[in-house]
Amino acid sequence: MAKENAAVKKKFGVEKLYSALGQELEKAHENKTFKYEVPIEGKQSGVVKVDGKECVMLASNNYLGLANHPRIVEAAKKGLDEHGFGMASVRFICGAQKIHFELEERIANFLGCEAAILHSSCFAANEAFFTGLMSNDYGQADYRDIIYSDQLNHASIIDGIRLCRIATKTTDLKACRARCRTISHRSHCH
Repeated sequence: MAKENAAVKKKFGVEKLYSALGQELEKAHENKTFKYEVPIEGKQSGVVKVDGKECVMLASNNYLGLANHPRIVEAAKKGLDEHGFGMASVRFICGAQKIHFELEERIANFLGCEAAILHSSCFAANEAFFTGLMSNDYGQADYRDIIYSDQLNHASIIDGIRLCRIATKTTDLKACRARCRTISHRSHCH
């Protein structure tokens, strides 16, 4: 197998790529930033089993502990029976079902706003939010939005901003303030 892998690497000229990737993985291990997937035994909950040991789960989105509530599970089963297992792709490609539009309308009415749109996750919602907000000048030729974001923000916020393709990195608050003053004569930055 090792000989076959070496032959494939040589044939496709990816030896340098694999070497660079290997070095990056080593750095991630050294910096303790390598992401391991942890297999959870059983259902998602506030306390889960990992390798036979009980652990407190602090990373899930199950804030209210409803993921395994009997009414939620029953509603999910009913939804599967009536509507199948989702759209099998993203909304942009496959559209949405009538129940999605009905839920969006109910949410908009509840919030008292014109419309609402469902996203598969908060991550996807943040990506859409920043792209929609920042990717258009709305007819203002000299107008430019600016987002000041901390490097410790949630990854979805950082990725959403990156999708706008306008990024300036800084961790220096003085430099950030100076940049804001420089820009303020052209915009309304305070």
